[in-house]
Amino acid sequence: MSLILDDLNSYLALRYTEGAKLTDLKIAHFAKNFEDYQDLQIQSACLDRYLGFSIESIEKALVNEAKSLAPDSHIEGWSEALHGAQTWVGLSPSQLQTPYFELIEILDKLSPDQKTIIDLGAAYGRLGVLIGLFYPQLKFLGIELVKERVSEAQRIFSHYNFANAQMLVSDTTEKVPKGDVYFVYDFGSHHEILELINIFSEKADRGEKFQIIARGSAINSLIIRHAPWLIKSKEDFFASSLYDC
Repeated sequence: MSLILDDLNSYLALRYTEGAKLTDLKIAHFAKNFEDYQDLQIQSACLDRYLGFSIESIEKALVNEAKSLAPDSHIEGWSEALHGAQTWVGLSPSQLQTPYFELIEILDKLSPDQKTIIDLGAAYGRLGVLIGLFYPQLKFLGIELVKERVSEAQRIFSHYNFANAQMLVSDTTEKVPKGDVYFVYDFGSHHEILELINIFSEKADRGEKFQIIARGSAINSLIIRHAPWLIKSKEDFFASSLYDC
């Protein structure tokens, strides 16, 4: 695996001499020059390692803790044992997070005006990394239930002085902070996702204007079936849809 990572790092120009600055990274490095989605996941894992994330060891520790609490269970049971909700403990880190290339496509869909982007179920805050690197006019708040993931994201944000990116330990179905754009993926059960959609409906009823970037079949189908009044316009791209509410 290390040979694959070394080769890919060279190809993406992500390997730098000692002392190179993070600002040497360019959005152009994230061009889609790959044959399949797995390649994009590998590219993202390379950047995570370059940034200094310790994702694999943190996720392994979470799995070990979950197994000690629920030795005869699986991913859904491990999450419930640890956090009382679906947090995808045991899922591959590559599957847990959205690839950087896809997140850049999402950011490119937004207007250049200053916005507050809230990631509901942010894991290790990859979206915040990109905003910290390339979008100083934006503000990022990542909401994540797993405190270990939040602490690691905050460590990386602090290390690179991303003043416009923050993470918060919280449940995505509790009170949702006010923002301009909400990034939501299929984070849990249909019931949990519907609770969040109800929160969005209440925001719209109060006259708040916002956008939703919905990634995944469940969140998109539930918005269309249960809250079509939220949708003033809809644009589909890659694996997500952008709704103006």
